[in-house]
Amino acid sequence: MRIKGNSPKFLSAELLIEPIGVMQPTQVSDGEGGYLVTYANVGTIWGMYVPLGQDRTLIAAEVSYTDSARVYIRYPLTIDNTYQLQINGLNYEIHSIKDLENKHEYYEVTIYR
Repeated sequence: MRIKGNSPKFLSAELLIEPIGVMQPTQVSDGEGGYLVTYANVGTIWGMYVPLGQDRTLIAAEVSYTDSARVYIRYPLTIDNTYQLQINGLNYEIHSIKDLENKHEYYEVTIYR
């Protein structure tokens, strides 16, 4: 599959070599009538991690971050922007999830921390 940007020109399963932890949000009681959001690891998938510099889209959205990247993963995964991805022991927030070329084959996930 052909992709754009500062990634390889083509995306295939052989390029998905980075183990990525999928962290699902869970609400737990704080003991005072409220709740806290914690994240539980629900599995590990394989993906391609591509670091980014300052991105105009993230700047325009006024997202404050120290590190941003794109992650390419296989399609049959149910996640949304409340999840976190763990890469090399660091947790990243999900900014956006895009189905590449609407082929239901790969996701392009923009992440930051």
